[in-house]
Amino acid sequence: FTEVQDREGVLSFLVVIQSTCTDPDVICRKIDNFLGQFRQRTLSGITDAKFQTFISSMISERMEKDSRMISRTLRFWGEISTEKFLYNRAQLEIDAIQSITRKDVELLFDSFIADRGEKRRKLSSFVYGCYHPIPDSGDLAPGFKLVKDSVSFRLSCPLFPVTTNSKPYF
Repeated sequence: FTEVQDREGVLSFLVVIQSTCTDPDVICRKIDNFLGQFRQRTLSGITDAKFQTFISSMISERMEKDSRMISRTLRFWGEISTEKFLYNRAQLEIDAIQSITRKDVELLFDSFIADRGEKRRKLSSFVYGCYHPIPDSGDLAPGFKLVKDSVSFRLSCPLFPVTTNSKPYF
């Protein structure tokens, strides 16, 4: 599955794949190949009319009223728990979506998602099962690092700055 996440103010594009028959590094290369083909075949090939249809569908989706009280409650609690308090988020998103051009989407893809994007930061986490042995450090592709102790690795990494509206919960 894929999703876009906002964790502690850090936006990310997440791809999760599990396989019993293919090594994780092969899957990682296939994901990068797919993203390259997506840019060439799909993103570049979309017509302005189809792009506008997509924009219209996104706006329509955000204009839909909550069908159940629990949906509205969860939406409001989402704003409270993240301390964003944007209860008019749907309208703000509609306003932003209406200003998006196809060129904007291509620039975003090229900067943040494309293999050689200047603002791309990639973290690949592989979990090896019993059918695929963990490679030795010398067998890893360039740019890969084998982490055997996740706590030590995490402590060695720089921290992201705290978002301006974050407050302690205690």
